[in-house]
Amino acid sequence: MKEHRNLRGDWVPDEVDLSFASEAWQRIIRVKKRVGGYEIARRHLEVCVFSSLATEMKTGDVCIQGSDDFADYREQLLSWEECRPLLAEYHIRYGGYGGIAYHHVSDNYIALFSHFIPCGVWEAVYIIEGLLKNESDIQPDTMHADTQGQSTPVFALAYLLGIKLMPRIRNLKKLKFFRPFEDVRFRHIDGLFSETIDWKLI
Repeated sequence: MKEHRNLRGDWVPDEVDLSFASEAWQRIIRVKKRVGGYEIARRHLEVCVFSSLATEMKTGDVCIQGSDDFADYREQLLSWEECRPLLAEYHIRYGGYGGIAYHHVSDNYIALFSHFIPCGVWEAVYIIEGLLKNESDIQPDTMHADTQGQSTPVFALAYLLGIKLMPRIRNLKKLKFFRPFEDVRFRHIDGLFSETIDWKLI
């Protein structure tokens, strides 16, 4: 960028090393010419460079010479001793590294509880934690969640807490549904039930 800083045109010769940029950025920056070959969109490249620099400065991988005149990084590092370790791992569903910000939001869009959790855990556990730690005046009686917001123990605990757990459940037809007793029949959904609860075992 420094070599081409005096250019004012929209395009830069295809000779800039873009290895620092993600594949998505490279597809935006490097454009195929009508007559063959590629050229680089200068404005898009500038945005990419500054976006990348901002990210690197946030992570501490890049620093600005003389910035210690404005803030002492050592004081900031000392504050890290009071922090818990950050969680980051590869998320199969989203194809990247990071964590999950798990929020409980009321139907009037008020955030009741937030928790930062690793990618590999089953999220249902945090539904109960959010209900137990909710100290607001809004006390929900119905809870909606995606597939990872449900499991058999969480259904049981939600019932004991007086909460209707209403999750989305994928692969529903592969699951076993249990009747409370052998002689119980349901008018419209009886065909779903193939087993009976073993109350003695419980």
